[in-house]
Amino acid sequence: MNYDLTIYKPEDSPKAMFYASPAQKGSARGRTEDIFFVQISPTSSKELDTQSLSETIENQAKLFYKTSGSVTKAIRIFADGLNRAILQSNSRLDEPETWQMASLCLGVIHADTLFIAQVGQSSTHVLRPEGDEQFFDPELDRRGLGVSTVVNLRYFQTTLQG
Repeated sequence: MNYDLTIYKPEDSPKAMFYASPAQKGSARGRTEDIFFVQISPTSSKELDTQSLSETIENQAKLFYKTSGSVTKAIRIFADGLNRAILQSNSRLDEPETWQMASLCLGVIHADTLFIAQVGQSSTHVLRPEGDEQFFDPELDRRGLGVSTVVNLRYFQTTLQG
């Protein structure tokens, strides 16, 4: 099934990074038709190391596609790996004020379902003919990635019409 996917980068987050990928060779059973996309937005004054982060995202996306089982399990593995990379970078910095932190908005289209995972200051809008559907949790830990070894993901899902 084909979908129109448009990602809007917020004007107040010019340093946001976006990555999208269809299923890759060697994908696990159940991942062969998935479409994976992620937006990472810095939430600290310290800019993200985009080259290192791009490599990490690419590697974690490959791991996502190789992970068998539920979509949420594969999302969790991606987010934990990305968080570990940012934490490792932060471990070389002395003061918490200099740490890199980021919000994560991740989506996976699996069959006719859109799975959404959010960490930090993140929201998602699905535009439909009958109106805008917003996915946002005001109770979500706003600190995002790079602060703690535990990633507090918030999951949502919705059915898509092709």
